[in-house]
Amino acid sequence: MNGVHVILRTCLRDRKERSIEDQAGWWRRVYEGSNVDLVIGCVKSLVRSVNRCRLPVRMTVIDDHSGDRLEMIRSVLRGCSKEWKLIKLKGTGFNDSSYEQLNIAMKGNDDELLYIVEDDYLHDEHAVEKMCMAHRYFSDRFQDNVIIFPFDCPFS
Repeated sequence: MNGVHVILRTCLRDRKERSIEDQAGWWRRVYEGSNVDLVIGCVKSLVRSVNRCRLPVRMTVIDDHSGDRLEMIRSVLRGCSKEWKLIKLKGTGFNDSSYEQLNIAMKGNDDELLYIVEDDYLHDEHAVEKMCMAHRYFSDRFQDNVIIFPFDCPFS
């Protein structure tokens, strides 16, 4: 592994604008604050962690129709010291953005670790580098393909 490709999905629409499930009350977040504060805070934490990583890192951000708020995400990304690009999703919703993440991942370099993440994960400043170190350790130890799957259980 010679580097990391972070593929982040973002959506800065209000919860009430997002989907039928949201409106019906089937989907609840533990965080009850503004969606804008949550997403921007999470993107900032990821950029901070990417900037601290000593390995080569590149970021691709796939945005799901944030509209006028997209500039807020772009402003945070300008603070990223690594290579990054922002893609506006043509379709809308979870399925389209997940599909686009997969397409980008499949076209990536074979020597990169892929980190596919959503916009509601807070990252410790060393998270990206620690995941890379863990991947390298387990790959060397087991001499096989390894997947690192950070789990975001809000109740632990």
